Amino acid sequence: MYKRIQTAITRCLWQAFEGAAGIYTEEPGQELQLPCFFVSLPEGSYQQEAGGRYLRSFPFTIHYFPASESEPRAEMMAVAERLFDALELLELPEEEAQPRRDLRGSQMSYQIADGRLLFFVHYRMHLFCGQAEVPKMETLRQNTSIGKKEREK
Repeated sequence: MYKRIQTAITRCLWQAFEGAAGIYTEEPGQELQLPCFFVSLPEGSYQQEAGGRYLRSFPFTIHYFPASESEPRAEMMAVAERLFDALELLELPEEEAQPRRDLRGSQMSYQIADGRLLFFVHYRMHLFCGQAEVPKMETLRQNTSIGKKEREK
């Protein structure tokens, strides 16, 4: 599931910035081609809920490295504004045994640190894992008594 979401994020970034910035999904080394994005998932969670339901959480961090040396802060602020719109709704592609679905981003925020923009977005989804089927009761006999008479239902 992580790969499907990461692919959808990179597709949104590519469309929003029209291919003007490189996109990395693995830790970029020294050979960065600026401007560029680095999409990472520093942590995730999987919590069981009632009735075979599970909540999966994917808090992604998108790093943006600006190209501008004269006004990098202004560039990062403009990119952050575009990211709010671009990453609000992800369309996950259809894959084998998994239908197409949309995910809404939440808890979106950003900060500028160490000469880069850090944009945070959280995606959550509920999954249903089938439970073993329990045989159902076939018949029920109930005896009730009213006074001294017994009646069978």
